[in-house]
Amino acid sequence: MEKNFRYTTLLFPQRVENNKLFFNIVFLPRNRDPFKPMDTEIPGTTTTPFADLVPQFTIKIVKGLEDFPVDNAAVAPIAKQILVQTAARKKVLLDATRKSFGAQLNNTAGDKAEKVNDPTKPITVKKYLPESYRKSFNFTSPRHPNAVTDDSYHCAIRDSKPNLTPKTIDLLSWGKVFGYLLRQPILAKACGLIYSGSIDVEPEWFSKGGYMYVDLSNGDHVAVQNASWTVPEDGSFVKRYAARIPKLKPGEKRSLFAPVLFPVLHSFGGAVTEPKAPWDEIFKEITAYDDGFAKIVHANQPISLNLLAEAQDGAHPVHDAGIRLGWDDEQLLIWYVRQMQENPNNPGKRVDAPIGLFGYRVDVKQNFDDAWQSLNTVITQQDYKIAFAGGEQAVGNKTDMALELPYQVYPSQVDSQGAKSFWLPMYFTNWIGRSLVMKDEVAAKLYKHGDANVAVNTEQIFKDQQVSFKLHYGKTYMFRVRMCDLSHGGPTVTDEVSELKQTINPSETVDFKRFIAPGKLRFTNLQNLLINTGDPKKIDTEKNHVDFYNETTVMGEEVYDANPLVNLKRPLLGYPAVLFTNKYTESDALAKLQATADADADPFNASATRVGLGIADPDVSKVEIIVEVETLKLDNLLSYEGDENYAHLYTTHRNFDAVNFDAMLDIPFTFVDAQVLNLIDFERETATKPFSNDELDMDNLNGRADVVIPTARKVRITMRAVCEENEIYFGVNNGPKERQTRYGATTQIFLYKESDVE
Repeated sequence: MEKNFRYTTLLFPQRVENNKLFFNIVFLPRNRDPFKPMDTEIPGTTTTPFADLVPQFTIKIVKGLEDFPVDNAAVAPIAKQILVQTAARKKVLLDATRKSFGAQLNNTAGDKAEKVNDPTKPITVKKYLPESYRKSFNFTSPRHPNAVTDDSYHCAIRDSKPNLTPKTIDLLSWGKVFGYLLRQPILAKACGLIYSGSIDVEPEWFSKGGYMYVDLSNGDHVAVQNASWTVPEDGSFVKRYAARIPKLKPGEKRSLFAPVLFPVLHSFGGAVTEPKAPWDEIFKEITAYDDGFAKIVHANQPISLNLLAEAQDGAHPVHDAGIRLGWDDEQLLIWYVRQMQENPNNPGKRVDAPIGLFGYRVDVKQNFDDAWQSLNTVITQQDYKIAFAGGEQAVGNKTDMALELPYQVYPSQVDSQGAKSFWLPMYFTNWIGRSLVMKDEVAAKLYKHGDANVAVNTEQIFKDQQVSFKLHYGKTYMFRVRMCDLSHGGPTVTDEVSELKQTINPSETVDFKRFIAPGKLRFTNLQNLLINTGDPKKIDTEKNHVDFYNETTVMGEEVYDANPLVNLKRPLLGYPAVLFTNKYTESDALAKLQATADADADPFNASATRVGLGIADPDVSKVEIIVEVETLKLDNLLSYEGDENYAHLYTTHRNFDAVNFDAMLDIPFTFVDAQVLNLIDFERETATKPFSNDELDMDNLNGRADVVIPTARKVRITMRAVCEENEIYFGVNNGPKERQTRYGATTQIFLYKESDVE
């Protein structure tokens, strides 16, 4: 680390409009106590403590992009003194911050940056490129060796083992505190870390592009800054980074963004030492992202119980994760690798070009002509206050103010093992119809599992601002991603991607569909039907099914009722999928879910029976009933799979109540004597007359309330929930029924009755 280095200034351009360029300044002190005079490497000199410093800034403009910005070049940069709003309560708020952390604040903790990775033991960042990313543009091969398309990410997830002794750090340095303050834009500005300003742009300044940076122009700091220049390795008292400004046309209106910043150089004896780095690659990145919009947005819906699966495998997801989003996977990977690995052009050192990117803002709309709406906007519902043991200090009256919080993407070690590489997630976020930057208050209340000791605190300083439409199955949504810089600036939701930047995939369109298959039907007359009792007389152990027997006892002997009755309800569907159906009103669905959650059994009571969190699946419209009869042991030809000795007799359906989703459906079974059965294999339609009885044709069988079954045969009844066919609404509509989204899990019933007449 450069020994003279005490402050950093970073300039982030925001936009140009009416020949006025707007910008933000991030002014960061090094890891020093802000209440003590800032020490220097110059004997006998100190400067004003940061808590007391009222900074004065001078904007410097370098015309043209031929060279790097040099502060003492032969052609001096254009200097413009600017006025910024003073952080009048900075010292008071920093003092309250110090008191709030108390003894936890130890300025020696984490004072030094991590060393550059040892090339012989590289701990780096990797990224799996999902199919949705590769299909969103003309992908040929990865741009970086750490971007993979094989199964290495899947193996890392599958083989991960939890680290049972994670490393924890209880002490905080002032450097980390400054980092925390930067995460709250209002607090960061109040504490003097972020400033905003603007300048009038002359036509010739950026006709060919240029650079902008900011100097700290307080008198005592200028003197120390000038005296700090000794040799390049010692660095300057204030480390300055410049933003690269693209070519601007007079009167042009556009957003500006600096994804990467450049060090401001100093000439020593007329010579400028150009920093070593892969500049050609960095210049291309800046050109691509100088408007602040992501260029390759892609999306996906989980279609399997295995969240890593990208092809339908028959294992339907159980919970709906909404729409998964990713963007610029390879570029994010390159930026992270650059920060961790050594400079390829200067071994042992890092690339001195800090990433200006701090987070992302995701926008959505339903129709092409609609205005974009942000999924990151929150509304303050309390005043900002810093609480500490002796009281609290208000940042200011900020109630009912809207602001956008950044969504951040980080790599992680999947098993917290320090010797393994980090992975960026497969997708960066998922949208379930709510804010991307706030915790889901509905889920927090629902999934407390009925434990009275679990306190769910949903009172917080922010509440999310919902978009004007809901996330529903069968609807189409468009997404784009805006970048947020370290000053919390970046393009606004009203900005548009310029036509010159719409060459890859700056927005993605998603047809939101249901991939969750219905669950098992709920049978409610369990007190009369013996299910899995453990009695070997009642269970067929050779098959994976449930035997239902409706029996009574006469003179000590068990006999079967002539006409068993089954009472059942729709399967359950949980949160948030039940809201996506748009069959309930949201308030009604949430009230029913909350009542279910509150009434659910105690999770800490081992003997309690839990029914699961969910309410009646409103997409289920009917019950499919397949009637099969047992044949000879090796007579498998007419069976469903071709490997069982059960032949298909007929298939029928019974409808649920179309209005009352909680209504019971009673299905009686009626035995009839039938000397002849017309059996049909599953490859063909049901026979017109399954029974020899002429009156029992399919029109009759489908129109009855009861289900007719033959006597003198062992009958297998297979029942499952079915939804109405809708290719726009459901995700998988072809192939075997077990793979289609519309069909639920099966329950099998076995019945038998002797015939009245042989």
